[in-house]
Amino acid sequence: MRKAREVKAREVLVIGGSRYFGKRLIARLLAAGDRVTVLNRGSSAPPPGAVHLVADRDDEKSLTAVLGSRTFDAVVDQVCYTPRQASIARRVFAGRTRRYVLTSTVEVYEYEDSIAPVRETDVDPAAVPVDLELPWEETEFLDTHYGEGKRQAEAVFAADPGFPFTAVRVAHVLGGDDDFTGRAEHYASRIRAAHRVLGDRLVSVQNRYSPAVRDSEAELRLCAELGLAFLPWSPLGGISRSSLDGPSQVADARPGAFRAVARAHGVSPQRVALAWLLARSPGVIPIPGASRPETIRDSAAAADLVLDAQELELLNDAAVPVETVCRSARRSGPRPRRGPGGRA
Repeated sequence: MRKAREVKAREVLVIGGSRYFGKRLIARLLAAGDRVTVLNRGSSAPPPGAVHLVADRDDEKSLTAVLGSRTFDAVVDQVCYTPRQASIARRVFAGRTRRYVLTSTVEVYEYEDSIAPVRETDVDPAAVPVDLELPWEETEFLDTHYGEGKRQAEAVFAADPGFPFTAVRVAHVLGGDDDFTGRAEHYASRIRAAHRVLGDRLVSVQNRYSPAVRDSEAELRLCAELGLAFLPWSPLGGISRSSLDGPSQVADARPGAFRAVARAHGVSPQRVALAWLLARSPGVIPIPGASRPETIRDSAAAADLVLDAQELELLNDAAVPVETVCRSARRSGPRPRRGPGGRA
């Protein structure tokens, strides 16, 4: 019997990471047995088990000194906002890491109101001009040029073909019990305000919600509290392209949670997804699309599919793979002209 291959713990440095998914990242890395180092200005201590380095990332000498001879399998930079910061990081971490991951933003795409689909390749960081002389240190300038700062930061890393970098263009930071952005509460407060004004005339809220898109949990809970119907649109969105449905093209692949439950019941993963949604709250009324009679019948049959507590727990915990919610920057395709809307 062959022994399982021992997985070597990785050396991972997280720059920043004191809030939201940075905290989640650090917790998951530690839980996986990786050796985690957190570098910040000392404003907050990392969780137990992580090494803490204190330095100002804008001070190249200080950053170099605190790192000493340390090297890393991966560096995840949560707080690089400008090409100046990227320039310092590229010099300091050259030869120190096997992979440098920059947390970027979809605002690098510029086209907030574009009618045509915007492709990942529409922004080629290798073709983006960099201006280090802009007043990047001014808070007001940086706030109004957030997307441009990230775009130029990507460009700095892309300018060195030998520097192993990846840019993850995150779309929207939202949710969680410790959501520091306040965005989830903002949306819920608008529902409360509408309920105060309209009273019984407000009967439902329609939001995107599916196995792959679960960032309306606060609104779902509030609707249940207020006795409002919650209408998830695109309730099957992402199920055939994520691990929720399982990589069905691979014969020996382990199925995702939704496909596994579907096999146990002898039904489609789509029916399981709709049954899971119906079980989330008595007021949930999914709005699935259908173009064939058989898919309409399959969707309707979800109302009669009963999932037990263990199955619901499994489906609640099912996660979407990183590849479906963020993209790594590639170095191809033309850079678009600035379109209407400015930030994207």
